[in-house]
Amino acid sequence: MLSVELGLPFHDWADMMPFYHRKFLSVGRDAAPGEMQIAASRELFNVAFPDLALRSKESLMKTLRDKRVHELRRLVEDAAQGKVVFDGEFARRILSEVWGAERRIAKYRNVLSYVTMPMNFLPGLGGLAGTVGEEIIGAVIAAKLRQRFRWFYMLSDVAEGRVDPTTG
Repeated sequence: MLSVELGLPFHDWADMMPFYHRKFLSVGRDAAPGEMQIAASRELFNVAFPDLALRSKESLMKTLRDKRVHELRRLVEDAAQGKVVFDGEFARRILSEVWGAERRIAKYRNVLSYVTMPMNFLPGLGGLAGTVGEEIIGAVIAAKLRQRFRWFYMLSDVAEGRVDPTTG
């Protein structure tokens, strides 16, 4: 079979799985290539994003082109290898860590408003310099704090219909 030769997973309708299992057993394989990854990705979506649905082929293509999808694939691969377990504890831990990062970002932005305040008094630029400085520094800090969870933010964007292939 082509998927065995290429070592690539495939996804098909559930009613075809018994046929595929018999086919792979006949060529000396325990399971179809990628079966563990497929099972792990199902678990991730069942636990963390049970209501996520891509509503169009355009949103699917944008999601697949998103730079953060590689991090999601790495997470699913870790789960397929048994390094990560997608369960309620995983969802609570990730959500807690994401909320913690967002609280730290808000705290940094608050401090930044005071640090950049003197820039508002630059002659000729007025409040523009302070605002631009605050936004640039805030964006850098936010990106750094969100780095570990970029896959989560990507799935959140997809769930909210805000998929941007240039994000990342």
